[in-house]
Amino acid sequence: MIDGWHVTAQDITHWTNTNRRQAQETLPRLVRKLVLASIDLSWLSFPSGDSVLEGGLDGVLVAEKGNAFVSVGFNVFEFGTSKNINKKADEDYEKRTNNPRDVNKKNTTFTFVTSQTWIKRDNWVKKKNSESQWAQVKGLNANDLETWLDQCPAVHRWFARLIGKRPEGAWDIEQAWNSWSSATKPACNVDLMLAGRQDQENELVNQLKAKPSAIRIVGESEEEAYAFTLQ
Repeated sequence: MIDGWHVTAQDITHWTNTNRRQAQETLPRLVRKLVLASIDLSWLSFPSGDSVLEGGLDGVLVAEKGNAFVSVGFNVFEFGTSKNINKKADEDYEKRTNNPRDVNKKNTTFTFVTSQTWIKRDNWVKKKNSESQWAQVKGLNANDLETWLDQCPAVHRWFARLIGKRPEGAWDIEQAWNSWSSATKPACNVDLMLAGRQDQENELVNQLKAKPSAIRIVGESEEEAYAFTLQ
């Protein structure tokens, strides 16, 4: 890991406390990206941005395979960014436990995620699990997010850039495409770049899903091959 842009739990907490509105809107998006990068899913709904104000569950997913942060099967998520973590976690837990809507609690994992350092997390989780209201209760904090980011390099780079720790000279795919496509007026769009290249696109996707290996991309120019690879 490159020390200059490695995101730590302290970075996450500092970002949260100095960018409260952004943190509130972005935390669900961050977890959604981490989930998509590390879990086999059959269904997912994670509102972010202005949608976090719409009410309802903050996140819902059905995982085919789990990991250290997500359980197999049905999972619901609530998010918090305030420093009074236990108060927010208790409020969300009680709200969802008393009114689960269409959720079958006995077959569902309830997870509260905070971007703060949650010192009393283990005690809170133990207490809530002892109530046997849900199949399982979990709590994730800034330390867990740091660990999860380490396992998902692309998401790690995206988040590092978002909080101002982007590695010098390194772009993620979204940023690289925006830079390349905006070099022309009007800007080049994805449909134009991929026109007539569906077979090549599918072949590249299949190779990327296979075992790691060197992949050679050939185009009429280096720029064209570069742009095709980004898409």
